[in-house]
Amino acid sequence: MEDRFILWAQVRSGTPRMRIDSGGVLRPERWPEGGGIVYLGDVASSFLSALGPHAPPEFIERPGFDEQRWTLAASSSGLQIIIRSESYWGFALLARCYLNRIEIIGERSDVGRLVMDVLASLGHNPWNAAFGWAFKRHTNLSIP
Repeated sequence: MEDRFILWAQVRSGTPRMRIDSGGVLRPERWPEGGGIVYLGDVASSFLSALGPHAPPEFIERPGFDEQRWTLAASSSGLQIIIRSESYWGFALLARCYLNRIEIIGERSDVGRLVMDVLASLGHNPWNAAFGWAFKRHTNLSIP
């Protein structure tokens, strides 16, 4: 039976800088056909890497003026993830002003493996918000 999990993670770094092709697919920054710019961020990049082999992620909501506000989806090995990047404090002038809402659908054990792989690759706890009061207001969740 598949379960649905929703995690909120603090973005610390806006890199890597990537491109979105005309079909809404995530591509490397040096993609020969060009495309719109998107800042993926450390958390989303780690989730996509830990997901394992998968087709290029597709954007559900493309970034506009703000290259760090977007929603993308990817799936692999029985796991589906939807990552939404959004500002939660100030005018989003810094990467730390962004949160990622990560929705993961899959078997509990597979989701656990994915999350542990992400934690190991990040080297910091993404569940610690930089601005606790703004995090609580934005997500309606309390943090210790």
